[in-house]
Amino acid sequence: MMKNSIYLFLILVFLVGCVDSLNDEVDENSGENNNVTEDYSNNKLESQLLTEFNNYTSDAVIADKRLYDFNDDGEEELLVLFSTKEEPASLAIVSKHDLKGISLNGDTTTNFKPTNMSTLKILDNPIRVLFRVTDFKKGVDVDFEIQVTYNKEAKHTHFIVNSEDVE
Repeated sequence: MMKNSIYLFLILVFLVGCVDSLNDEVDENSGENNNVTEDYSNNKLESQLLTEFNNYTSDAVIADKRLYDFNDDGEEELLVLFSTKEEPASLAIVSKHDLKGISLNGDTTTNFKPTNMSTLKILDNPIRVLFRVTDFKKGVDVDFEIQVTYNKEAKHTHFIVNSEDVE
C-alpha cells in the first residue's frame, strides 16, 4: 500500500513537471510570434510608404531610409535620403496621407550627393535627423542636422537645416 502511494505521488510530480514545461514552451513561442508579426507589419508599412514615394519620383536613388513617428500620431512615417538628376541630395518624409521634402542643394556652389556609406540617425527631443553627404565640388564630407517639427493644427512639417564641413 505504501509503495503504491509513493508510485502515485511520483507519477503526479512527473505529470505536473511536464505540464509546467509545456507552459514555458508556449510562453517562449508566443513571444517569438509577436516579434515576427511586428517585423512583418513594419516591413509591410515600409513597403507601402516606399511605393507612395516611388509614385512621387520614379528616378530616385535611395541612400538610406528609416521608419519613425515624426508627427507623434502613433503611426510611423518613412524618412528617405535620396538623389535624383534634378536634386542631387534630398530628404523626404512619407506618410500614408502626405509627402514632405527638402532639397539639400541650397545654392549653385555645392553638389551634395548621399553616399552608400550614409550614417542616418534620428534623435529625440527635439527630433533631429543626422547624416553625412559628400560635396563633390569642394571635395569634402558634410554633416547635416535637420530638426523636424510638426504643427498638428496646421498639419505642416517644418525643417531647420544646419550643416558643417567635416575635416
